[in-house]
Amino acid sequence: MLAHLPCSSWLQKEQEWYGSKWNKKWAKETAVKRIADELPEVLKTHAKLPSAYKTWLEYMSALISRGGIIQGFPPSDSVTSLSVNLLLEPDGLVQLLSTADQINPRPFWKWGVSVPQ
Repeated sequence: MLAHLPCSSWLQKEQEWYGSKWNKKWAKETAVKRIADELPEVLKTHAKLPSAYKTWLEYMSALISRGGIIQGFPPSDSVTSLSVNLLLEPDGLVQLLSTADQINPRPFWKWGVSVPQ
């Protein structure tokens, strides 16, 4: 999703400018606000809403209050694509759960997955 955010190149410059301080909460405050402002529009065009929810706002409210697991992957013209699974905790903790190489005949359909051990 990062590549689809209008502020994408600005975010990369901010991260480079802050350097090792980028992992401090105060360093990212402006970036988090900008992402939050731009993300709803990007999700409408570049993400699939889980069928249990009627709107992105309803989904995001549930995700923020309960936490959850999300999967991300860069766009690919190939039938294979890399993916990452992240655990988002309600307290804001984000944990990398896994990475994988998937065989996808079309978006969100899988023929197979290779998960490194």
